[in-house]
Amino acid sequence: MPQHTKKKSNKSLLLGKIARNYYPGVICGIGILILTLLPGFCFSRINPHPQWGLDKVAHALMFLVFGFVTLWGYRKSFASFPQKRKKRIVLTVALIGIVFGIVTEILQQTFANGRHGDIIDGIADTIGTLIGIGIFVIFQEKRNKNQKSSVI
Repeated sequence: MPQHTKKKSNKSLLLGKIARNYYPGVICGIGILILTLLPGFCFSRINPHPQWGLDKVAHALMFLVFGFVTLWGYRKSFASFPQKRKKRIVLTVALIGIVFGIVTEILQQTFANGRHGDIIDGIADTIGTLIGIGIFVIFQEKRNKNQKSSVI
């Protein structure tokens, strides 16, 4: 009986650790959701001519941060993961960013007052997510290189 309890606690400990890794991404995602669902009049003075593309840059930057921060929760253990797991985590975050970008555009179209969903914004969201992931991966590779050279 005590072994069963021990297994269960190890499993819940692992699930708790995985959940903690996602906290930065979840918090960032909530912030993005709030920003993307604010009424359109909140941004009329900031971007009086949305066709100029400033909103596309804002979308890309928000999702760049999202891609980076979502992986940031794994920064301490990422180097020790096997290559296959690293790829799976990166692809999962990319997929989450793409789907999240699509969902925010649908929500803007259907629920946000004075906001409109835009396919180009969704593309900017995707590009931003992928750039954020790329920056994280480069950051991790550089960090690993520095740690390996300091050990030698």
